[in-house]
Amino acid sequence: AMIIFLYGPDSYRLKQNSQIVLDNYRKKHPGGVFFKFDLSVADETAKVEDAVKSGSLFGEVKLVVLKNIFSNKAASDRIGDLIKAQNLLKEKDAVLLFIENQEEKELVKNKTLFNLLAGKDNMVRNIEYLEGGKLTKWIKGEFALRECSIEPDAIKELIAVAGNESWALINEINKLSNYSGQTTIRRGDIALLGFKKTDLNIFDFVDAL
Repeated sequence: AMIIFLYGPDSYRLKQNSQIVLDNYRKKHPGGVFFKFDLSVADETAKVEDAVKSGSLFGEVKLVVLKNIFSNKAASDRIGDLIKAQNLLKEKDAVLLFIENQEEKELVKNKTLFNLLAGKDNMVRNIEYLEGGKLTKWIKGEFALRECSIEPDAIKELIAVAGNESWALINEINKLSNYSGQTTIRRGDIALLGFKKTDLNIFDFVDAL
């Protein structure tokens, strides 16, 4: 697919999935050109148009990353027109990656653009908050990446205190896996660390770094 549309409320996993796309792109197209635009910033739309229209020199595939396009109605209309005018759904030398950290019900307020990006020929993924077995599996996987294991009742305790917001969970997972060098996390370890919720949009904060 030449259009990849990742959206949803779960910001850490949204970032994780975006990173997978970027890593795969770099592997496949080491000579490729990479652009990133945040449409919540004024005057970015014209730059997007230039980036999309500029011909590629050696036939390399360019990746254009577009964030927060739904936050700006004028910009999203222009990008929608650009996609149609340049026939970007079928374009071979450009990949457009759209990243939206919002729920579907917010995005469908702009139905035209949403339907265009969520079309059946595109790669579309709605990254919602995980629940139940999927959440447990994701938590286990994150500990495994950090060379730790976690006991089942410790997972329950972690979810009880941190909820299913992935940034909050990752924060705790990092603390727990660094804690005292042990490789198995037990229920008591979670109480010891003392969890406090910080209401911060870390997605924006990390992006600003």
